[in-house]
Amino acid sequence: AFDTETTGLWAPVNRLVEIGAVKFELDVEGGETFQSLINPERSMPLDVLNVHGITDAMVADAPLAPAVLEQFREFCGSDTVLIAHNAPFDISFVGSEFNRAGMEFGDNIVVDTVDIFRRTMPGLMSYSLEALARRFHPAPSQEHRALADARLVAQLFRMAAPAPDGVGKKEAW
Repeated sequence: AFDTETTGLWAPVNRLVEIGAVKFELDVEGGETFQSLINPERSMPLDVLNVHGITDAMVADAPLAPAVLEQFREFCGSDTVLIAHNAPFDISFVGSEFNRAGMEFGDNIVVDTVDIFRRTMPGLMSYSLEALARRFHPAPSQEHRALADARLVAQLFRMAAPAPDGVGKKEAW
C-alpha cells in the first residue's frame, strides 16, 4: 500500500513532496516500510501546507525526486501489487515524476481501495480515507502524511479482502 503528498492536485504541473509505502500480507500485521520526503524544487503552496503540514524547511534538504523514485521502485519490485486510496491521483503523480526523470516504473498492477469500497459497500455518504477510517475504526482520523496513510490503506484493504476461505467478508464488516 502506498500514498503520496503533493504540492497540488494536478500531476502535470505539481510535484511530489512525500511518498510512503508498506509491504504487507493479508493475515500479518505490520510489514516493511518505505518513507521519504522529496524536495519539490518549489515553494509549498499555503493551501496544501494546511492539508499535510509539510513545510519548505522540511523538504529543503530532502533528496530530489529521481533519487527517491529509484529507491521506491526498488522497494516495490516488479511483481508487487500496488494499493492506494484514490489510486488514479497517486499513480498520476508517481507516473509524472518518473516521466520528468526519464525513468520507467514498471507494469505493477494497481488496485484502488475507493473502487473496492464503492463496490462492496454501496451507499456510504463518503468514501474518503478519513471517512472510512472513522467508520471502520482502523484509525481515529487520516493524518495526511504518506506513510501513516499508506498504513491506513493497508488496514482498510485487509478489512475489504475476502475471508481466507473465500466466503464472505472478514468480521470487521
